[in-house]
Amino acid sequence: MGYYAKVINGTVEEVIVADQDFINTLPEEEDWKACIELTGNGFVYDYTDQAFYPPQPWPSWTLNKTLREYEPPVPFPDDFSLMAYHWDEDNLQFLRTNI
Repeated sequence: MGYYAKVINGTVEEVIVADQDFINTLPEEEDWKACIELTGNGFVYDYTDQAFYPPQPWPSWTLNKTLREYEPPVPFPDDFSLMAYHWDEDNLQFLRTNI
């Protein structure tokens, strides 16, 4: 058993758990990719790198293909893991969230 993602136009539309034998019975026009890493609906499949990437959270964030995650245009605050922050896309900064 393994995880397989149905990819349509480079976007993951569905993830299932199945045997390769079952995947082999599906119509050839359906594009199912084996998932080794965490993948979910809305993820992007890069056919060149043969890798899944999460959806881009904000237009200003850039994909780090090595880490397979998006990075903000400014560093995370030093106390990011201790305090609650949210991203302000208009001003390209993290703002502390009042809880």
